[in-house]
Amino acid sequence: MSAPDSLPEGFTEFEMMSFGTMMLTEALFGFSLNVLTIIAFWKIKEIQTPGNFLILNLALSDCGICINAFIAAFSSFLRYWPYGSDGCQIHGFQGFLTALTSINCAVAIAWDRYHQYCSRQKLQWNSVFSMGLFAWCFAGFWSAMPLLGWGAYDYEPLRTCCTLDYTKGDSLILVCQ
Repeated sequence: MSAPDSLPEGFTEFEMMSFGTMMLTEALFGFSLNVLTIIAFWKIKEIQTPGNFLILNLALSDCGICINAFIAAFSSFLRYWPYGSDGCQIHGFQGFLTALTSINCAVAIAWDRYHQYCSRQKLQWNSVFSMGLFAWCFAGFWSAMPLLGWGAYDYEPLRTCCTLDYTKGDSLILVCQ
């Protein structure tokens, strides 16, 4: 980890501040708009449909991504990761969990729209609850694997946030390919 006042190797002050500003902007706008989506779902009875429940799950997971971006922005302004190794593991897990859940929810929404268009039937509440639960559990399983030793979470090149360490070859992954 670099010292609090030094820049990560290979990056300029402008690049660090630009990254932090972009992440902060994304975090604030994204979080605000997703919270607005969540509030609208809970307040407006007409949009409380099974299909929109999947959008609620997408908004919840996207809020998690925005929280992750806010932490990365703060670290970028500091020019180093202030939360230590355990903080890196938590940040990596939380970011991977919410990113995978967002992807899973987008797939579920696409399948819902396809199903509705082709069969002219809407999904039922028990189906979308199962799909939402599956989206979160599936993401949780794969996000937990690096914490259990299959892969790892480590610093990104700016050393201001953490994600999957894609630079290390995992023997289990190599065998499966």
